[in-house]
Amino acid sequence: NTVMKNKLIVFFVFLSFNLVAQSFVSPINYVDNELNNKKVVSFIKERVKDNASANGIYDASTISKMEKENWKAFKKLTKVSNTTLLESIIKDYSKNWYYNYSEILTLYKWEEKKAKKPKKI
Repeated sequence: NTVMKNKLIVFFVFLSFNLVAQSFVSPINYVDNELNNKKVVSFIKERVKDNASANGIYDASTISKMEKENWKAFKKLTKVSNTTLLESIIKDYSKNWYYNYSEILTLYKWEEKKAKKPKKI
């Protein structure tokens, strides 16, 4: 009975770690530490793998470049000034299974630029 309980505990801990490891990590109020960095990298790797295979990209060097691009985008997103805009983009865009940090950064830049343009009367 105790052995079964221990196996179940180990199983659920492993399962919850896998779910957390591949979960989206918000760049807003991000705390830069080893555990959080591992979560971000895990999410990026999973997301890039999904996007690459959906688009027929299997070249390891291309996938590696995509991962690096997403990591750089994530780091830039942690430093944005308009976190309200970023939060809105993340909320809207996260409904799509394929979103990633590079795309979120592109949308952020586009929306920020659009918001700064003077409105015509």
